Amino acid sequence: MESNIALILAISFSLAFILGFLAQKLKLSPILGYLLAGYIVGPYSPGLVVNLKIAEQLSEVGIILLMFGVGLHFSWKDLTIVRVIALPGAIIQTAVAAILGAMFVVDLGGTWSAGIVVGFAIGVASTAVLVRVLLDNHLLETPQGRIAVGWLIVEDILTIFVLLMLPQMAFFASGQEMSWLSVTFSTLFVIFKLAALGVIIYFFGQSFTRKILLSASRTRSYEIFTLALLAVIFAIATGATFIFGTSIALGAFLAGMVVGNTDVSHQAAAITLPMKDAFTAIFFIAVGMLFDPKILMIEPKLFIGLLFIIMLVKPITAFFIVYLFRYPIKSALVVGLALGQIGEFSFILAEEASRLNLLSDKYYDALVACALISIAVNPLLFKMLHKIVGILSKTFGEANNQKEMMISKNPYAVIIGFGPIGKAVTAIIKKKQMTPIIIDGNIDTVLEAKKQGIQGIFGDASQFAVIESAHLDHAKMLIVTIPETEIVMGIVQFVRQRYPHLYIVARTLYLADHEKIEALNAVSICAEERVLDAFKEVVEKKVGKSTTKKKFFSV
Repeated sequence: MESNIALILAISFSLAFILGFLAQKLKLSPILGYLLAGYIVGPYSPGLVVNLKIAEQLSEVGIILLMFGVGLHFSWKDLTIVRVIALPGAIIQTAVAAILGAMFVVDLGGTWSAGIVVGFAIGVASTAVLVRVLLDNHLLETPQGRIAVGWLIVEDILTIFVLLMLPQMAFFASGQEMSWLSVTFSTLFVIFKLAALGVIIYFFGQSFTRKILLSASRTRSYEIFTLALLAVIFAIATGATFIFGTSIALGAFLAGMVVGNTDVSHQAAAITLPMKDAFTAIFFIAVGMLFDPKILMIEPKLFIGLLFIIMLVKPITAFFIVYLFRYPIKSALVVGLALGQIGEFSFILAEEASRLNLLSDKYYDALVACALISIAVNPLLFKMLHKIVGILSKTFGEANNQKEMMISKNPYAVIIGFGPIGKAVTAIIKKKQMTPIIIDGNIDTVLEAKKQGIQGIFGDASQFAVIESAHLDHAKMLIVTIPETEIVMGIVQFVRQRYPHLYIVARTLYLADHEKIEALNAVSICAEERVLDAFKEVVEKKVGKSTTKKKFFSV
């Protein structure tokens, strides 16, 4: 059995890349490839077997970064927009799946503690799979996509509470006799610990974290900022675990919420995204290593029953909940299909339960098998979305079911760089009754803009995740005012590929670059001695028109 970490990473990343790439080409989730890669190098397949213990330790880093990302992007505002449907819908759907799953496990001879864990594990869908499927089908920014994401936020919150209660469940499952007074006291103590953790993090941790990250960002060294960010993430995650006895997943989630409420959250997301993707792959590889395919022959009823709940009961329950709230058939179907799978949260829950001896290997294997199937089939069902909508519309009709969530967005322009030119352009944008959003790599500049009532994003614009955080799909135009030619070229190229109809104005230094920018279907301004006048002329001309050439996004 190999124990060399470098070799484990080399084999794991190579297999994950190959199988993830093939899955992506087949329009499936790369997670499916990662799980298969894990199985190939795991103890239950022939061939090379890597050290499972080391792989599990590496996967813990994946859990921390994954849950940090969930906390970082957790938004009460997004949840509030769809709270009327997402809050009751997610609670009812999760409860139905959890109750049926628990009853099914108990009916097959399992314990109630195992049944509850399995029920909640199949009740929550995968964030990674859901977002990827919605993105691939251009549904993420639609009303139904927002409902699905809000629904999943509620599921995530419910799962966090289940993670918190697992140690208590393990204690009760140990068979020790306890009075009702002891049970009540134990439960209240857990709630008190969570409240104390929340108070400490909110009143002290958040202020301390903000000071550290602001100090690091003022060095203008992204290397120092990255180290400060990682120190904060792991300190909060492990500190919450060792001091308060919570799971490391919950600690990482809280770390994400803390950083998400600072002025450097977008740059933090841009830095952690590549690391999160890499170590999330390791997490799924480690999960795949634990998969024993014998479960399909030894416990076929368990596998088929759980898969039935995941892929039929959950989607049907969600569909009817959304439909009964008088949303269109398509909205109900998108939400239903999006939730017909399980993923990372299910495994985190199962991992923690296994560590506490609440879950035996056969249930874990069954969950992995169900994940493999549901992740593979889910994108294929979305390919048939329009056909299914047509069939269901004939069955149910749309006569009294025309409620839709309208999300109005004020027209806005994204301005990269808030130097003298960026400030002047921002003033022009505001005069034209548009909302400016600025992106700048100087934290003090961003804070200055926010004092003026201008929305600002701190981050390096050459890291495209920072640009994506400005939601360019809703922007009217992108204006690049920074002078660094190579960075400007990279930004324009990236944005034009992702947003082909967006109107782009870019500052360049040389005529050769001017021609390259124009070739990308963007307006280039390269006369440095009159650059501000040129920007003003182009912006006023663009904003003042009601129609434009087809090659630009209409304002």
